[in-house]
Amino acid sequence: MNRPSPARPAHWRRLPLSLVCAGALILSACVGTRAEERVSTGMTGAQVRRALGEPYSQIRSVKGGVAIDVWLFREVQPHANGSKSIVDSAVTLRDGRVTGVTPITETPTENEPVSAAAALTPY
Repeated sequence: MNRPSPARPAHWRRLPLSLVCAGALILSACVGTRAEERVSTGMTGAQVRRALGEPYSQIRSVKGGVAIDVWLFREVQPHANGSKSIVDSAVTLRDGRVTGVTPITETPTENEPVSAAAALTPY
């Protein structure tokens, strides 16, 4: 026998939307912009370009008949305290597949210096 559902207050109808918005906010805070978070081992060069855009520099060498490419990417990384850093990352491809992603440098932007506490925080 079906029982009628009890009447719910009006704010309960907005509850699922509130939970979705809160979840999206939490997930957006967890997702970084660093290259090592968006590129994984085994990706192709085309997939890397879709994830990070065009590299600002490319280095190509051939060792033992194997093509090794190093692509350099530059990103602006915002910090929780409102400052920003410029992050350079190197993506290494061997025969067109990613073998590694390495952050090279992280420097604070000139117009927004990083506080002493943020500068001492390891990344």
